[in-house]
Amino acid sequence: MRLVLKRTLVGAMILFFILVAGLNNWDVLYGRYVAHSFFSNLTAGSLEAAAKNMYFDEEDGTDNWERSGAGTAWIKRVQDLREQGVHAVSYKNLRVQNDDSSPVGRVTLTIEEQGEPRDYQVVFFFKGSLADFGIARFQQIDELDGNPEWQEALSGAY
Repeated sequence: MRLVLKRTLVGAMILFFILVAGLNNWDVLYGRYVAHSFFSNLTAGSLEAAAKNMYFDEEDGTDNWERSGAGTAWIKRVQDLREQGVHAVSYKNLRVQNDDSSPVGRVTLTIEEQGEPRDYQVVFFFKGSLADFGIARFQQIDELDGNPEWQEALSGAY
């Protein structure tokens, strides 16, 4: 009887610590889900679905999706870029982790530019609460040639 009680207590403590760790890192866990959904939809050309994983930042000139049409504007920017021969074709090495208590992601994003695929190392940042959490902006980290047009088009701010 004591052994069963002891095992139950140990099991409950382990479950408690797993729940605490999960709740403490909800933004990283949810960020992985959001990022995977975003990049999968973006590379498949499902821009409306990808836009639902963006956070449109009022500080940078946009409101949320419903009030301002920011999502529609984002879709148009990405479509315009595609018409110019620039679009995302694949992604790999997706990671999301905490950096100073904020979720930050990294990914290798393959962008096709005028028919030539090119890999970019990209850092992306999240904003929002659980109700409106999404990717707010992107920053390539391996090139020093400023902000390429695709980087600005993909970001949730203009």
